[in-house]
Amino acid sequence: MKTTAVIVTYSDRSSYVSRVVNRLLVLDINDIVIVNNNSVQASREILELMAETHAAIRLINLDTNTGSAYAFNRGIEFAIGICSADYIWLLDDDNLPEHYALKAVHDVYRNSGISRHNLLLASLRTVKNHYIEIVKCGIPEITIGWKNGFRSLHIYHSFVKSRKGHYDSLRDYGEVFSVPYGGMFFHRDLVATRGSFDESYYIYLDDTEFCMRHRKAGGVILCALASKIDDLEISCYNTNRTIINFATKKIYFQMYYYIRNRVFFEKKYLVSSWPVYITNMILYSSVVTLIAVTRFKFKNLAVYYTALFHGLTGRMGFNEKYRI
Repeated sequence: MKTTAVIVTYSDRSSYVSRVVNRLLVLDINDIVIVNNNSVQASREILELMAETHAAIRLINLDTNTGSAYAFNRGIEFAIGICSADYIWLLDDDNLPEHYALKAVHDVYRNSGISRHNLLLASLRTVKNHYIEIVKCGIPEITIGWKNGFRSLHIYHSFVKSRKGHYDSLRDYGEVFSVPYGGMFFHRDLVATRGSFDESYYIYLDDTEFCMRHRKAGGVILCALASKIDDLEISCYNTNRTIINFATKKIYFQMYYYIRNRVFFEKKYLVSSWPVYITNMILYSSVVTLIAVTRFKFKNLAVYYTALFHGLTGRMGFNEKYRI
């Protein structure tokens, strides 16, 4: 299975990339495409030296941070067009695959019985160990969110009813509804049938949107639990995406793109009852407002409601006011 790894990096993260690349070089990887999303000069020079030293490494330099979807799209295009890749493995720049990870994902791919234009496979990110329970309990919908819920809030599912599946300890892979970029594995035919990642999201939820679009077209997403990837850096983004942090912390660009994109995504894919959705939105927003006002965090409120409005009205893409 001719496989090309596509890595997107940015800022000053060449130390992470070096460790990931060194691991990939001892695995059964044919080519490694690194998309440099406007790293600092020192990191760029290290990446260029890596590409000069190893024939398997291909480097794409971008002069601005174009966001995740654009960068991964360029890397995939290069992998297919220049490297003639059959299979593509997407990795964040701090995703360190365990030694058995690539073989494990290959094994599940071969054994799944699903056609290559319908199968999106994912390795298990060890920082996302909740996927183990999701797979073993057979509750894939938890990865995408409840219909008519606003972010993580759905008054019915949160306070009245929750879904619990039957735990199967022997299940080593299973269906999920959404997976992150880091660890995605697919055949080149999937790109031809599903299209590319939606660059209007800029950052956040573009991987989730792709997964939803894939599923709506009849595709299946499987998570291979034995194909493990360790995160060298524990991302602050997930811990920042709490209601109290949105209301109080100076995480304006993160809050803007995440809230805007989540609202746009929910409106497009998850809303079937506007009264229920608006009720959940009002409840969530009321808590954000109450916390922010009592702590005099009025800029947080301004960014939050701007993002909410832009998501509802479809004002997507890069916003000059909120640079990474």
